[in-house]
Amino acid sequence: MQIQENITKEIMEAILKAVDEGIHVIDMKGNTIFYNKVASSHDGMTSKEVLGKPLLEVFPSLTEKTSTLLQVIRTGQPIFHQNQKYRNIHGVTIDTVNTTLPIFVQEKL
Repeated sequence: MQIQENITKEIMEAILKAVDEGIHVIDMKGNTIFYNKVASSHDGMTSKEVLGKPLLEVFPSLTEKTSTLLQVIRTGQPIFHQNQKYRNIHGVTIDTVNTTLPIFVQEKL
C-alpha cells in the first residue's frame, strides 16, 4: 500500500510541475507546501525562498483579507478569476488573475 501511495504522490507532483499555470499551495497555517516553476518565474522568486515559509512573510503586501489563498482557507469557498496585485520580498510588484480552489482530502480542507 505504501508503494502505491508513493507512486500516486510522485505522479501528482509530476502533473503539477508540468502544468503551464502557476500553482501555489499552502497548508492550513498559511505556509507554502508546493510552488511550481511557472509560479516561481511569474513571482520572481525561487522555490527555496517560498517553500516552507509563511505566505505573508514572502509576499508582505498581502494580508489575510487580500490574499486569495488565505481567503479560501478561511471560507472553504473557491474564488474564480480574481485580479490580484501584490509585492514579493524583493519589492517587485506582481499582477495576476487568480483562480484559487480549496482542496479537500477525506472531506477535510
